[in-house]
Amino acid sequence: MSEKTRFQKMKEWLENNRFFSVILVLAFLISGLSSVFSFPEKIRSFLSNQEQYRFENKLINMIEDGCLLYKPDYGIPLFDEEFIQDAYREYWRETDIAYADSILILGYVDDRYSDAYALSLATRRARSAKEFLIEQAHIIDIFVDPEIRPNSTGMKRVNEFECGAKIKVYSGN
Repeated sequence: MSEKTRFQKMKEWLENNRFFSVILVLAFLISGLSSVFSFPEKIRSFLSNQEQYRFENKLINMIEDGCLLYKPDYGIPLFDEEFIQDAYREYWRETDIAYADSILILGYVDDRYSDAYALSLATRRARSAKEFLIEQAHIIDIFVDPEIRPNSTGMKRVNEFECGAKIKVYSGN
């Protein structure tokens, strides 16, 4: 059977079954309209994923710079997201933190607090950073002998997360 013959037969069948033809056209229109209306949602979803990716990368860059992440006014480092845990572990591997000769921990706060509160919060952060490293990085306590010095300069922030303590690893290598 040639193509022309098939086409002619299909055309005759559709002309004889107008009800089915109308249903078929409506189905095509509805499916086309639904994809038109769902397209902006797909774009929004894509952009949202891109924003989340950029946000996570900014936090990872802070960790790679030796920062421990805190929320404002919190004295305990954040460790609840998997990508944050992975970034900390990668930093610890790269710096060979378990074999360091010394580790300096600086507790950071910004200048929006009173001097007394800033000193208290920075000290809590530095001490909690030490405990955090012992617990999460599995560093034996004798390897961690940090100087706890509050520092109000160099505070980095991404959205609600801030670099509340900075770790500097020193090795004789």
